[in-house]
Amino acid sequence: MDCYDLSLHKALKQQGCETLIYSNFQSDEPGIFKAFKFRISENYFSFFRMLSEYWRISGDISKRQVQHCIVHGFRFGLAEWLLVRVLKKSSVKIFMIVHDPDSLLGTTKSKKCRKRIFDLCDTLVVHNNFSAGELLKDFKNSEIKISVIPHGHFIDTAVASTDSELFKSKNLLDKGNKYLLFFGHIKKSKGLDLLLEALVQTNPGICLVIAGRMRKHSFDEYLELISRYKLQSRIKIFPGYISPELRNELFQMADAVVLPYRKVFQSGVMLMAMSYGRAVIASDLVPVREMITDRVNCFLFNTGDKDSLSSTIELAMTDEDMRREIAKQGKVYVEANHDWSLIAAKWLKLFQR
Repeated sequence: MDCYDLSLHKALKQQGCETLIYSNFQSDEPGIFKAFKFRISENYFSFFRMLSEYWRISGDISKRQVQHCIVHGFRFGLAEWLLVRVLKKSSVKIFMIVHDPDSLLGTTKSKKCRKRIFDLCDTLVVHNNFSAGELLKDFKNSEIKISVIPHGHFIDTAVASTDSELFKSKNLLDKGNKYLLFFGHIKKSKGLDLLLEALVQTNPGICLVIAGRMRKHSFDEYLELISRYKLQSRIKIFPGYISPELRNELFQMADAVVLPYRKVFQSGVMLMAMSYGRAVIASDLVPVREMITDRVNCFLFNTGDKDSLSSTIELAMTDEDMRREIAKQGKVYVEANHDWSLIAAKWLKLFQR
């Protein structure tokens, strides 16, 4: 989320809003405080340390007389409830960005638990109309306020040029092959197993780079599929945390980025791929179709259908002119519709309600 936070921080500042970030990353940008340690595991010690961090931030917010606080919301458990409860004591208005109205990790909290958190927030913010509709279905008779503000692009962070041929040589990637990139947290909902099954049916010269950290399950099931289908020579894996430098090299090396998701509410990876000027191959889920158009600025396939995915991959990787035009139109789309100055203006308007 560092790219998201920094981009919104800068855009709000450019429009005259004094902003601060309390997070777990460092930056030379003024007004950013590394207030949290990244939690690899969860235990009693990390829980109480997190709670003390919440209190310290709340005290600093009170001292600085901060008026509005934006909070990221993902899982909606005890940690999220404690955060908004502590912040409420600072007399700030709380705006929670609900990235996933329903968990993508299979750990959905009860509706009652989520409502306790949402009731402490002044407004819930989602990135598209689909997510707003999902929340309204769950809380249709409540007084919860919901606003739609799009996710911003990553064009400002996609500027570092790299030598893709040198990167391929260093990582033993055949320069004569075409490369798909599967990027980001690896969850069961992301459909990596479907992608591996579809890859078997494509030209052997089409290879796959997998980059990201596992979430709530083991990579062993994917290694078993790779072994079963004899895909070892067509797969390159970059496990764990991906640095900004490696991210730049991966996206600029890729011929296309593939998102075989079974379920999603908003994809930052899709926006990132389009920001890098890379063609996207994606499931035709409702929130995806809310943003993009098949064969105009994206290649869409039938969700969950490995045959549809394999044929779409073949089309995208063999028709170079179409792939380049779709990649170009994808970048044009995000520049026009996901510009951070437009998003900051929506936030300022929301603050003034």
